[in-house]
Amino acid sequence: MKIALMNVYSEPYGDRRTGGLITSAIYLSQYGFTPVAFGKKRKSHMPGWTYIKSFDELNDYDFIIFSSAGSNTDIKAKKQNKSPWWVSELQKINTPFAVQCHNEIDEAIMPFREIFFSNKFFRLFLPICENIFRKMPDIDTHVYLAHQNTITMKNFNKENLVISTCRATSTKRVIEFVSKAKKFSEIGYKVEVWGPESSYFYMKALKETNPGYWEHKGMFPDFSALDSVMGRAKYHWNCRSFRKKHIVSPRFEIATIEALERGCIPIVEKNSTPSEYYDYLIAHDTKINNDELIDKVKNNYGDAQKCIEIFNNKHKDKELRLLETIRKYVHN
Repeated sequence: MKIALMNVYSEPYGDRRTGGLITSAIYLSQYGFTPVAFGKKRKSHMPGWTYIKSFDELNDYDFIIFSSAGSNTDIKAKKQNKSPWWVSELQKINTPFAVQCHNEIDEAIMPFREIFFSNKFFRLFLPICENIFRKMPDIDTHVYLAHQNTITMKNFNKENLVISTCRATSTKRVIEFVSKAKKFSEIGYKVEVWGPESSYFYMKALKETNPGYWEHKGMFPDFSALDSVMGRAKYHWNCRSFRKKHIVSPRFEIATIEALERGCIPIVEKNSTPSEYYDYLIAHDTKINNDELIDKVKNNYGDAQKCIEIFNNKHKDKELRLLETIRKYVHN
């Protein structure tokens, strides 16, 4: 069974990319999913992506998952009295598909998602945030795409290292991360930033922040490098910011789950993290408590294994076999 994981978030021929999907698509490819993008090859992509010039090519797959259907780019197009680029392409589809939504609910985006929902080949809705469930009572064919399995932690020799593995953007607060690099250095910790670069101005500001106290490593060469990168680190930074109008459903992002699998203790945004984890990771408020963060790292605060135990206990009863669900729609 061939399943395409098609990222709709980027406009064609652009290089805009949600950080989590850079790694998660490759992660899912291990289970038979093929990450697909429209247009030319992106610099921000790891090896393993397939590129198409028309949605006609998606009909060669048995099933399609459209990821991030509906975005702020579509809202901008509407304000300019234009249709999103993918609307005409979607009409070419004659293969059953699902829609995945991995961002917080945004009422302005809903009309664009409904274009997918009204298509006769729409079969399955795959939200990650529970608040999306509550907002969409009419869609009852839903399962979770992310977190469908429990986590098993791998064992690595750890170094005094704090890392970030996301795209260097303001939403991931990477400048805030490296602004602490000098203090990390004072307690014997190195700081590394992994992932693709973003805008010229953000990268300029980033490189001017605490130069000499941290390293920008760039993209992972391939998915297996996550072991060698995250495996070395004791702590993993993933303090994503959210717009105020978003209703944040507390959960781990994919990069945090990848880090936990490799024994990293997460440093995460407090307001978007389930409270039951607070005793076993660093739930950080990026606006305050910088000294508290450094003290906790210095004192080896946190327990990745305990986080995994809580995570697995929460998800063991929800474990839904996505492939089995998709297979049902493919053969019916």
